[in-house]
Amino acid sequence: MEVRDSSATALGRLEEELSRAAGAEVSLERPGKPEHGDYATNVALRLAGSQRRAPLEIAEELRQTAASLAGVQDAAVAPPGFVNLRMAPAWYGEALAEMLSAGGNYGAGSAETRGRIQVEMVSANPTGPITVAGARNGAYGDSVARLLEFTGHPVEREYYANDRGGQITIGSGGGTDFTPVDLLLAGIGGCTAADVDVLTARRAEPDSFEIAVDANKVRDESGNHLTDIVVTFRIRFPEGEQGDKARALLPDAVKKSHDRLCTVSRTVELGTEIRSTIA
Repeated sequence: MEVRDSSATALGRLEEELSRAAGAEVSLERPGKPEHGDYATNVALRLAGSQRRAPLEIAEELRQTAASLAGVQDAAVAPPGFVNLRMAPAWYGEALAEMLSAGGNYGAGSAETRGRIQVEMVSANPTGPITVAGARNGAYGDSVARLLEFTGHPVEREYYANDRGGQITIGSGGGTDFTPVDLLLAGIGGCTAADVDVLTARRAEPDSFEIAVDANKVRDESGNHLTDIVVTFRIRFPEGEQGDKARALLPDAVKKSHDRLCTVSRTVELGTEIRSTIA
């Protein structure tokens, strides 16, 4: 990730001054050992090949320039071609004053290439408790989003909440719980009811809307299956012109759902093959 406006910081301005003197980009880093100073650069090593000069010679020239800069207390050359800088306390004081003056915006940049970024964070399942991983991802995702915003990117946080689900206890028929067969019939009824409601509600909202699905469960040479599935609609529309239009439309709506629209009943009636596998 590249950020512009390095001159907005004291360190950035120092790097720019050294870059002009070296004729190449200078990046200052913290040395591995405190005795080597506060900052160091290896630009002399990088320039030695293109300039066909000894790294120590290039480093010495840069050292002389660095030593003359305001805020540099001491500059030294270290083999094989490093320039080590020790900064004056006043330089740190000025840098700290800039930080305090900028407040929370200190260090914020403008991304080299700004792009709209979407950070997907937590996906919560309403049918169960949120997990520790979900909570962790929320904190982690928000931190990533704030860092991206800090560098100048417009960021949108996305929290996926699956609010369509529910929990149903499935039984075997000995109690009040739904059986798998009950759920199949409910699926048929719910599917065709949704179709009919959408079609007729364009004319009038019903006063009452009930639907019943009946079937016979048989066991024969084909195994267990259902026969004689019947869907019965009990719908009452209000009196008046719009209610009359809805009543007139009802038979056609039921037929359209049965013949074309209801995916569940069409799948059952067409006898779609089901393959069972073990993953």
